[in-house]
Amino acid sequence: VFKLLSAVLCFSCSVLSSLSILDLDDKLVRYLFPDDLAASSEGWPNEISESGLIERTSRLGPERFNSPHGITVDESGNIYVAEWLIGGRLTKLNVCRSRFNNPN
Repeated sequence: VFKLLSAVLCFSCSVLSSLSILDLDDKLVRYLFPDDLAASSEGWPNEISESGLIERTSRLGPERFNSPHGITVDESGNIYVAEWLIGGRLTKLNVCRSRFNNPN
């Protein structure tokens, strides 16, 4: 559970290739960087090459998750998401405090 934007939010990794943000009543606030096609891809969370070998997916991108598996936060509020695929992937989501500061 994290305090963010003057509200308490929960984050959850989904096997459906997204990071879910939930409120304290477990209601969905939004999905963060979903990839709606990843989980239905042959060989997911990786890919099957033309020769039949399992390889790291080529679907990775900076604005989508392929297979989020773990999540943690540091003392500064940065969020780290680990993905489960060949070679793994760790994504750091930085907190941009200046966007959310309220001068009042």
